[in-house]
Amino acid sequence: MKKCFLNMLALGAIMVSASCAKEDPAKALDDSAYTAEGKSATIEGKLLVNNDISILAPLQQKYAAIQGVTVIATISYSSLNPSSGGSGSYSTSTTTSSSGEFTLKVPATANGVSVTLTVNHTQGKQKRIIDYTSANVPITSEINGKWSFSINDYSLLSVKSGQTIILESAIGNFTPIESAGDPVGNYSIL
Repeated sequence: MKKCFLNMLALGAIMVSASCAKEDPAKALDDSAYTAEGKSATIEGKLLVNNDISILAPLQQKYAAIQGVTVIATISYSSLNPSSGGSGSYSTSTTTSSSGEFTLKVPATANGVSVTLTVNHTQGKQKRIIDYTSANVPITSEINGKWSFSINDYSLLSVKSGQTIILESAIGNFTPIESAGDPVGNYSIL
């Protein structure tokens, strides 16, 4: 019985090593082929926030640029080369400048590729009216929170090589953070 068990164990080890030896490890696609000159497109945009909503007249409200927010473009390898059978995706990112602007150079084909844009949420402040005095004068305060950005019409772009797409400015949505440590992270724009 012991001999039979050892033979079965040895046979199992041989089968496992034989099947592993035949596996061809997956090779990553060469990203440089997709970012070569003539095989790319450019996406430009701007992120703005209304960090002072204590001004009640909408026409007097001013929007400010927000710096340092990460914008990510993701393209599936199958979109770049449908015949490759590759899985996974190509991603590139940038951060917004002091003027809130961003530029992403993405790989593209003559037929076009689908690009998904993702924007990180970021912490910030917003001035708000929190109460009124007895003389009906607003009392304001800066509230801590997170800014999120929705580029709804552009969350999934189709871009072709050589194209430059300029997106409308995206206005941030502010959510107060009720307690320290509430998450602020990476969210997809859908």
